[in-house]
Amino acid sequence: MSEGNKAVVRRVFDEILNGRNLELIDELYLPNIVDHDPLPGAGPGREGVKHSIGGLLEGFPDLHVTIEDIAAHGNLVTVHNTWRGTQTGRYGGLPATGRSLTFSGVVIWRLEDGMIAERWAILDLVGQLGIARRRRRRSASAALEYESTITPYASLQPIPPDRFDDWVEFNEQLKGPRREEYIASRTRLGVRRELAWLVVWPRTGDTRHEIVYYEIEDLIRFGYGLATSEDPFDEWFRERVAYLHGYDWDEVEKLGPAVQLVFEWTAD
Repeated sequence: MSEGNKAVVRRVFDEILNGRNLELIDELYLPNIVDHDPLPGAGPGREGVKHSIGGLLEGFPDLHVTIEDIAAHGNLVTVHNTWRGTQTGRYGGLPATGRSLTFSGVVIWRLEDGMIAERWAILDLVGQLGIARRRRRRSASAALEYESTITPYASLQPIPPDRFDDWVEFNEQLKGPRREEYIASRTRLGVRRELAWLVVWPRTGDTRHEIVYYEIEDLIRFGYGLATSEDPFDEWFRERVAYLHGYDWDEVEKLGPAVQLVFEWTAD
């Protein structure tokens, strides 16, 4: 059984990944395969596997995987491998970088009746690309699991005319006397980058808008954490944002899964 299982796993690397034969997934994987480390956005079962492998090959069209060592015991197979490729396509929400990478990994497979039933992976690819490792987080109020990676997030909020001076003072506080508290809060909540613009849209009179762009390690951790934090700075921040923009922090506590890219345009 062990030798047969090793042969199945070898076909994943030799024929599906290196051979670009994604149709073979239906032959080698059980319909309810559980992949514990998929590409973010992958669904369950075989379709999720196709999404993960297809996304990997899209990001690294020249990808080649070398099996360094393979071992099996019972229905488990462990593979130590080396991955080589150039990221000339989008991968996991990250635009093409043109970087050529060599990274190693360990993958564990569980098989049932000669077909793949479960998979676990330890890879350092995402670290080399500069994005956070995917993680699972459990909601405090429900048995729901969310998965995420570094997530770009944009917020557009109106600034009522009678509160614009207060908005200016609020931002002066963040840049000045409360800057250290602000940095500590953002670090604690996993914000990696934040940019804010003041915009006056045409035909909206004197109504101004604030656009904020974030890069966040975990959207659930950020939203739920900021909405429920008892840190004095976070409480002050929530109160000011609710006053300035009419923000409903109770709704933020119900934040769902991470955002998904639905449209992209890039200038040549």
